[in-house]
This record gives sequence, C-alpha cells and structure tokens, in this order.
Amino acid sequence: MSREEPSKWFQSSKIYLTKTDSKPYSLFYRRTRCDIIEIYKHISGLYTIEAPYIKLKVSPNETKRHKRKIQHPRINRRVRKNFLLDRVANKSNRIPTEIVDAPSLNTLKNRLYKFWSQYRYSQSMPHDIYNHDKS
Repeated sequence: MSREEPSKWFQSSKIYLTKTDSKPYSLFYRRTRCDIIEIYKHISGLYTIEAPYIKLKVSPNETKRHKRKIQHPRINRRVRKNFLLDRVANKSNRIPTEIVDAPSLNTLKNRLYKFWSQYRYSQSMPHDIYNHDKS
C-alpha cells in the first residue's frame, strides 16, 4: 500500500465529502448533526421504542423559541457527560423554530445543512451562532 491511497479513500467516501466540497467535514460537525437528527427522530415518534429519558419542557413561559425544548438532566458522574442527551440538550434547545418544527426528516437535514453551512469544517461552533436578534 502506498501513502496516497488513504486520500483516494476520502475522495470517494460519501460520508465525508460531497460533490462540491474538497475537504472532509470536522468530526464535531458530523457528531453534532447526527445527534440532533437522532433527538428529532425520538421526539417526532419515528422510532417505535419509547425513550423515557427524553423529557420535553412543557412550561408556557419556556417556549420562547420552540415547543420541542428538551429538559436537560442533572449529571452526577463524569461518565454521563458523553451520553446523547447530555451532549445535545442545550444545542437542540438553541436551534431556531423553523428548523426544529420541520415536517419531515429530510427537511430537517436540509435546514440544518443551510443553518450550519459556515461551520462544517470548524472544531467548535461559537455561541453567538444561535443569537437571532434582528437589530
């Protein structure tokens, strides 16, 4: 095997590259995107198995952004920080209403792609990405 073969693998892989992009998406972007999609599947009822650990906030005062806010669980151990709900609860609650209230899974994916378009290659997303103050 020569050293050029891994780069050929990245170029042919549909997971890491699209037709218009020339470099792979960051691991942070791919993981966050997949986590948001999994939470959407659970909340929308696309899975037949119930997830009792995913609880929605149902307070009328808490619905400034969207109605599908997730209640963030309390973490008692460091091991629990890497669980799906603990990783994604705050990020999911900050996403705009038009993305979270998507009618289908493909619509959600397309809207997420447009919303995070400039952060596909970064290692983290800035906190001000979620601020939508129109001034």
